[in-house]
Amino acid sequence: VWDALKIAARAGRAYPILNADYVSFTRTSAQATAATIFNRHNIIKGSFKIEYSFQRDDSVDAIRAEYIDPDNNWQRSTVLAQPPTSSANNIKQILYPGITDRDQAWREAVYDAEVMLKQQRTCKFQTELEGYIPNRGDLIRVVNENFDLDQGGEVTAYSGVTITTNTPLDFSAGGSHSILLRQDDGTVDGPHIATAVGGNAYQCTISAPLSFTPSTGPTQARCVYQFGPVGSTDSAWIVTEIKSLGSNKLEIAALNYSATVH
Repeated sequence: VWDALKIAARAGRAYPILNADYVSFTRTSAQATAATIFNRHNIIKGSFKIEYSFQRDDSVDAIRAEYIDPDNNWQRSTVLAQPPTSSANNIKQILYPGITDRDQAWREAVYDAEVMLKQQRTCKFQTELEGYIPNRGDLIRVVNENFDLDQGGEVTAYSGVTITTNTPLDFSAGGSHSILLRQDDGTVDGPHIATAVGGNAYQCTISAPLSFTPSTGPTQARCVYQFGPVGSTDSAWIVTEIKSLGSNKLEIAALNYSATVH
């Protein structure tokens, strides 16, 4: 039954998810809002790993989609799906069960080919119960020193439009900077354009008061933030797996997010 559900959902670029006794479906699509933020304050120390897959001369760069064609007496037909940046030198043939339309087969194959070309980084890290906030398929933001691009930490104080953090805010890259904040329910607020406060590397100001009050402890976990130059990359990821390791510890696996594959 589970295999049948996966085949049926795959025809719509989706997949089934089992949560306890409930089955739901998630469709792969472009996302703008992250479900939550992870950084060194809620990633278990030493657990973060990132892997890269590099394009080689023999890497797949196009797909020949195979589908059931009602115009061909319900026999199998094929259509070549070649992304705009592809030379189609290495074509992989894939069967798409459940699809009976040439245009749909082409769209799904172009999407799969784009994923192969553009989503080539995976990360894994361990966290505690906050790992239950996102679901498989959700967009998350991950800040880790391994990226050497973004900064993250906790909010220690907030007043008006001034945010105080537990780690220095580095504006040395120049240009505009922004800050993202995690709300109490795990959702992400922002980005907000951040301005340095002269004489205090631990503070920044934003253009308007927040719509919520960040938790600064000690009775509740502090609000987590992400900070960096506007346009920073390699911090948006799609959750591909959430695995329980016992003792309130979970491992999350994710694939780098690219909006242009959709």
